[in-house]
Amino acid sequence: MTELETFKDLFDYALWANTQWIDAAKGIEGGEARLRHILKSEEIWLSRCQGRPADIDEEEELGQTAIRNHAGWVNYLANADLNADISYHSLDGVPYTSALRDILHHVVNHGTYHRGEMRGYYARANRDDFPETDYIGYARQGRAGRQ
Repeated sequence: MTELETFKDLFDYALWANTQWIDAAKGIEGGEARLRHILKSEEIWLSRCQGRPADIDEEEELGQTAIRNHAGWVNYLANADLNADISYHSLDGVPYTSALRDILHHVVNHGTYHRGEMRGYYARANRDDFPETDYIGYARQGRAGRQ
């Protein structure tokens, strides 16, 4: 698997993991906001990479946002130069330049971090009915046809 194929696989994983959490996030205080934060961040980073304004619809159904983000990333990665430097501004307006491969790692890891945070919400509520979305679970189920 090439590095670019690996990144596509990681974005496939992110879609799988995000969709596993859609119903669960709605079932715990703070979960839906945290999942929406993950999805909003994916869109913001994609827009930065593409050099365009973010297209965030706060009212869009979470599953539709996850699918739209995934399609955008897969299309973007089809012609991406992983060595490219991406110049952008933080939400505070501070200019930065980052390597595309570092941004891609960040986007996937950011989602993993916040899904773990949602898992913590379940633990604090003494609930264990949360989805297991570790990468190995994705890999064990087989990658084909999961979107």
